[in-house]
Amino acid sequence: MHPDVKAALKDIFEEHGTVPPPWVMYPEIHPHSIGWRMGEGEHHMWVWHNWRRELPWTEEERLSYLRAFPARPAWLGHVMVFLWDVHPEDEAQDVQPYIERAEQLGFPSLAAYEADLEIKRWPLMLPRRTRVTDER
Repeated sequence: MHPDVKAALKDIFEEHGTVPPPWVMYPEIHPHSIGWRMGEGEHHMWVWHNWRRELPWTEEERLSYLRAFPARPAWLGHVMVFLWDVHPEDEAQDVQPYIERAEQLGFPSLAAYEADLEIKRWPLMLPRRTRVTDER
């Protein structure tokens, strides 16, 4: 793991107790926004993806983490990447079984995902937490 990621993880863990997903840290940024390729959003996304790749967690542990941080439907792609390292828009593999499994697990449908991606204005849907353990 890159030394910058290790340093960032240390800071994030000290502040939050875990690495909150991008939709919690920056709920106002659309999943396909340039905001994930520039500035704070980019840095957090980079750290989060590096962290998730290193996790030795089972599917159940990953589900527990995701359930602690509910995501709006437009984040289904990142939810699927976190769980199984597949994305609903990946044309190189058959993702339909993963989409169906995600829905069975209580995550948004593909139709809800696609509809939410099209919303032009992104209102804040969840309050930004300062610590993972904070109550909503």
